[in-house]
Amino acid sequence: TSTHGVGVLAEEPTQFTVQPRSGYAIVSPTSAGNLSGNFHFTVPRPQPGYNNIVEVKVEFTSQSSTVDDFSVYFGNKEKIKENNIG
Repeated sequence: TSTHGVGVLAEEPTQFTVQPRSGYAIVSPTSAGNLSGNFHFTVPRPQPGYNNIVEVKVEFTSQSSTVDDFSVYFGNKEKIKENNIG
């Protein structure tokens, strides 16, 4: 699911709905018992003439869930990994 080049993919099997917004997405569980899953947020390539991504901001907000692990990949190369952050 994506909008304006920003997207989110939920790994299967998943029990979540994804609502794309301009520049972000809202991910919600379909039931109170399914609160675990893996998601991939895509970042579009820079506009022509701008070849470098200088900064990436990641912001999580939640009413009742946590983020346990977080990774940033550039292509298939892992650049940042944080574990046990929930």
